[in-house]
Amino acid sequence: MKKTILLSMAAAMVAGAATVAMAPAPAMAGPSCGDRAEWLYPYDRWARKAYKQRCKDRQQAWNQDRKAWKKARKRRGVWIDY
Repeated sequence: MKKTILLSMAAAMVAGAATVAMAPAPAMAGPSCGDRAEWLYPYDRWARKAYKQRCKDRQQAWNQDRKAWKKARKRRGVWIDY
């Protein structure tokens, strides 16, 4: 009796661990520029293309500003600059 209870508990734990391990993790990345363009302009291809280009330009500018800030921070040797 005890043996069957212990075996059933062990089987339940293994099955529970397997379902937890196989659960998909939420995506950390947001939607791409192309996805957002399709949502905003579903029937206008030119507007989608213009939106995607502006979006990519904004992302590149943000990345360049971020890299410049990190480089300046390294040069000064300070983590927080007011």
